[in-house]
Amino acid sequence: MATLINGNGNHAVYAAQDADWFGALTGNQTVIMNVNQNLAYELLDNNTLLIKSGVLVTKEGRRVQIDVGDTEEIIIPTGTQNVNRFYICGFKLETDGEGVQTATTFIEQMGSSTETITEETFKDGANTIYVSLYRIYQQGITISSVTPLKDTVSIPTTKAFNIKDLIDIIHPIGKILMTDDSRNPAEYYPGTTWVAWGSGRVPVGVNTSDSDFNSVNKTGGAKSYTLSVNQMPAHNHNLSYSGYTSTVNAVHSHGVSQINDGYTDLSGSHTHRVKAEKSGASGSARAIVSGSGTDYYSAVAYGGDHQHGVIIPAHSTNYTDLPHSHAVSINKDTNSKGGGQAFSLVQPYITCYMWKRTA
Repeated sequence: MATLINGNGNHAVYAAQDADWFGALTGNQTVIMNVNQNLAYELLDNNTLLIKSGVLVTKEGRRVQIDVGDTEEIIIPTGTQNVNRFYICGFKLETDGEGVQTATTFIEQMGSSTETITEETFKDGANTIYVSLYRIYQQGITISSVTPLKDTVSIPTTKAFNIKDLIDIIHPIGKILMTDDSRNPAEYYPGTTWVAWGSGRVPVGVNTSDSDFNSVNKTGGAKSYTLSVNQMPAHNHNLSYSGYTSTVNAVHSHGVSQINDGYTDLSGSHTHRVKAEKSGASGSARAIVSGSGTDYYSAVAYGGDHQHGVIIPAHSTNYTDLPHSHAVSINKDTNSKGGGQAFSLVQPYITCYMWKRTA
């Protein structure tokens, strides 16, 4: 049975992380690793092709594996007398709607002996990709030939192939892994130890010129903060008070500056009455009016409200009664403002699981 080792598309164990290493090994081609039986084929009959154990690595680092002692059968359509056909068989890798990837076998009829299947990658956004293994030439009802389409390469090391060696290259001790898979990476990286790292914290790159960030694994900061008095912006407070009396216990004066533009109230319609004496009356000052009788009165009238201008010179008044007081009213607001609560320092974020390899 064929197995897609990397698990699922979002958390590929052998995907982008492995691509560089396998790319250097394979020349960025899909190859068969020189392990086990190298995915060799055996033609059981004219309708059955058996693929044996081995490992295939795609050009983007996916690994399809048939375990030792296991096989995959590919059923070839029954031929027709005097009709020649060409087929390509191999592995079909699919990603379902939840991101889970699987590997199954496929066989497709081609139009000629040179026609091939384009091998896309999951990195290109494809949901289904085909990895060709063998070209089959069918003459009538007989399988005439089976041609490998992938090269077999050897691991460039003197020791046997060991998946742990690859893990150590890709994820050395101290490596930080960020993922949205809640599983501990030890579950899919056998022989390794990982611990949760940076829970509730945002990673920051080391900066040797900044004392806050000048070494690895330093921690600091807070989700919220309350300002101290010295950190508050400069500001004023209004004062509000009434009913205050100040007492003066000494002789003093109140100065008044000259007032040049004072006026009486604009009111008081009135008349002025004048007493006059009859002509020939005694006295050195008299007014002459016409009429009869002894006394005559005449009225000088003003028919409306009016004002009189007033100029008050500068002066001072002394106050000698001791003691006495002056009522003072203060209208300024000094009520307490603010609640002293901490404010949030949290930046826009997206969460994930972070793991650190320790062994």
